[in-house]
Amino acid sequence: MDAIVRVLDRDMGRAVPDCIRKEITEVKAAQERMAEAREALRVSEKRYRIAFETSLDAINISRLQDGRLSTAKSIPRHDGSGAKR
Repeated sequence: MDAIVRVLDRDMGRAVPDCIRKEITEVKAAQERMAEAREALRVSEKRYRIAFETSLDAINISRLQDGRLSTAKSIPRHDGSGAKR
């Protein structure tokens, strides 16, 4: 609900806002939902990172856009050299 109460300005003879009210329940609810979604994303990313970094399996993630490559750090190199990173 939006409401603007106008009163007459005695000096200028025009209507000016004296009071502005705005229902913010929906805005607050949307802000709370957004905060909950951000927290859920943070928790999910943390779980994913722990699973990725502690995996004993060879996991590589690459992106075609920029050629970025991520490799699980807890595994020995699987390039045939047998050397650990």
